[in-house]
Amino acid sequence: MRKILLPAAILANTIIGAGMFAIPYAFVQTGFRAGIFYLSALTATLILLHLMYADIVATQDGDHRLVGYAAARFGKKGFAAASIINGISLFGGLLVYLALGSDFLGAFVKNPTMSLYAAWALCSVALIAGTHLFRNLEWLLATLMAALIAAVYVAGLPHFNPTVGSGDPISGLFLLYGIGLFSLYGASAIPEMKDFFIDKKVTAKIVALGTVLPALLYFLFVVGIQGLSSASVSQDALSGIERYPFFKQIGYLLGLLAVSTSYWALSINLKNVLRFDYGTKNALSVALVLAAPLAVFSFLKEDFITLMGFVGSIAIGLEAMLIVLLYLRIRGIGASRFRIPLVIAFVLLLLFAAGVIQHVIM
Repeated sequence: MRKILLPAAILANTIIGAGMFAIPYAFVQTGFRAGIFYLSALTATLILLHLMYADIVATQDGDHRLVGYAAARFGKKGFAAASIINGISLFGGLLVYLALGSDFLGAFVKNPTMSLYAAWALCSVALIAGTHLFRNLEWLLATLMAALIAAVYVAGLPHFNPTVGSGDPISGLFLLYGIGLFSLYGASAIPEMKDFFIDKKVTAKIVALGTVLPALLYFLFVVGIQGLSSASVSQDALSGIERYPFFKQIGYLLGLLAVSTSYWALSINLKNVLRFDYGTKNALSVALVLAAPLAVFSFLKEDFITLMGFVGSIAIGLEAMLIVLLYLRIRGIGASRFRIPLVIAFVLLLLFAAGVIQHVIM
């Protein structure tokens, strides 16, 4: 059992993060029942995607990441495409967390410009402080976030009304798709668990459990937030809480911690992409990762919901397409352990492509 629970917990811990604060708002825009359906469909989609990536990782010799697997299977063109896609995804994630951190700090710092700079400074500490500190915080944060979700659910359930803020299932679909993809995507954890992928059945259970658990916690959070937000659900899920307002302060503090650790993980990865994929010197890589998000965000002036939808639909959508193409490559040469039907793989490819195209058009 431990060989399943431990890696599943690692995957779930990677997935659960600050993205969850946007899901209650997306549910309201979609309608509760439609939201349940869409979240369930996205969870099933991400299970398949994570399973494909686990198959790619397990069948390739050596330790790699997505860029390395693309290079191994598709050569220099695959390396170039994967590097660009991965860089956009990481940088977009930094913008999302910077926007969300600024929003949370707005509860304490009323000046929007000051809250932005304060959020940037807090997130930058994550990069400067180093790996050891924030790795030690990850499991503590996961425990605290789970406790917050449980408390919000218990407090909000007696007041829950599924008809509050019923939205449009069609227009809301596109919002929930991008946010849900951003919040449930955990591919970065898959290579770290390679040693656990010793058996086909064990791998499937790890991936399924590690993906379903965050989705269940998100659902509980949605129910709790809707119950606590009697009038309307706010974009950040917290500022609209009317019952038991102390949840706001606790949520803001944990949210800031979640933003900091998520920002740390992405900034470290982006720094390494600049160093190892593009040959940038360490000092310049750090300087770019520190300065570029603040500079770009200052010009964008977008809210974190819009940014999260963009990163989920386009950047993560492109990464997901690359994973499906890599899976089709190893399946085509007979190296795959999971014989996922080709029709399902192509449906996923079309789904992610449609998400990218739709968001670009919008």
